[in-house]
Amino acid sequence: MTRKIFRQTVNFNLNQSPKIHGIGDWMNFEDRVTMILEIEEFQLDDFLFSVTYIVQDMEKDVLPHEVFSTPSYHESTVFVSIYDKTDETINQLRVGRTYNHQGYVYKILEFTHVEFQNDELSIGFSVKPISPIHPKKLKEKRLHYKREQSNFTVLSHSPKRQRT
Repeated sequence: MTRKIFRQTVNFNLNQSPKIHGIGDWMNFEDRVTMILEIEEFQLDDFLFSVTYIVQDMEKDVLPHEVFSTPSYHESTVFVSIYDKTDETINQLRVGRTYNHQGYVYKILEFTHVEFQNDELSIGFSVKPISPIHPKKLKEKRLHYKREQSNFTVLSHSPKRQRT
C-alpha cells in the first residue's frame, strides 16, 4: 500500500540551469503524478542541488474528512533572500532554525519557494518573530532564580519588647 502524502527528494544538476519545482507544481515520480505540498529542506553540494518535498499522489482519492481546514487569519511574514550559489550558509537554512534579520530573530516555519536566477539562488520562507522577555519581567525572573540557587531562608525577626 502506498501513501497519499509522502516525502520525495529530487536532485538537480546545477550545470543544467535547473527549474526547481515550487508549491502547487506537479511532477512525475515512479510513474505517479504528484503535487508538491511543501518544500521541506534542501542541500547544495558542489554541482548538485537536492530538494526534499512533501508531495501528494494525485491519483489517490482524498476523502472529505482527511482535509484540514486552515484558518484564513493565520498569516506569517515571508522573507526572500538571495544567495550566491557558492555561499556555504545556504545549507544552514532549515525549518525550525532561527534567522537573523536587521537585528531581530525569526524562526523559519516553512519554505515558500526556491528558484535559481543566473548564479544566484532565491529562497523564500515564512517566519515568526522570536520576541525576548520584557526587561522588567526578566529582572524578576533573574532575582527569583538567584534566590532559589542561594537557598537562603528569610526569617521574620521581631525585636523583643522591653519590660517596664
